[in-house]
Amino acid sequence: MDNLDFQYSVEGLDVSFTVVSKVPAKAIFSWDFGDDGDDGYNVKSPTHSYEKSGFYTVTLEVTTSDGSFEATASKMVIVSTIAKTHLTGSIYSLINEYIPHELSDPMTADQKSLYINKWQLYIYPLLARPRGQEIPVEHYNDELYYEGLENQLIMELAAWDYLNVKITNILTGTGQYLRELTQSGATEDDDAYTRTRGDRVKHIQTGPTEVDYYD
Repeated sequence: MDNLDFQYSVEGLDVSFTVVSKVPAKAIFSWDFGDDGDDGYNVKSPTHSYEKSGFYTVTLEVTTSDGSFEATASKMVIVSTIAKTHLTGSIYSLINEYIPHELSDPMTADQKSLYINKWQLYIYPLLARPRGQEIPVEHYNDELYYEGLENQLIMELAAWDYLNVKITNILTGTGQYLRELTQSGATEDDDAYTRTRGDRVKHIQTGPTEVDYYD
């Protein structure tokens, strides 16, 4: 079954899960909440409490005792006691959706950090926070401290910045290649012209008339 799906709602560190796909009446549900806590067994709509803020990969496996049915689904769940809203995943993963895969596939984690941290550093001092909820300076690059729209802005700016650099490099390289190709073509044409006409030994101009003499 390829369309097994579940939804979740987050309140602080507590997450409630609900299976939204149609499953057999005697299905067995097995949950892996992605932390070191207890997993959920044979509960269709469990609630799980995490010990700390973070990104957790939750996996649901649905089977039947006779082996006639088996399906698996996974999702990333973000819990935070710091920010009230969040995106559907980490900006380090979601940024790939904004960059053509030809450019995002070879993009390393260090390159992502370079651009994302740059814009977190720009946005950080502009954020308005109630007293007592300011982002500590040592956590300016921790996306769990940012609201969803703030992370969205940081991600899109980082993607734009990366694309701007890559496209500029591509255009610069293409221009250099065309210049070399043009110069090479001009040289070849001159050589062919010389081979065809021979070496010029005399040039005479009389009024509007010009005459060249070749060997």
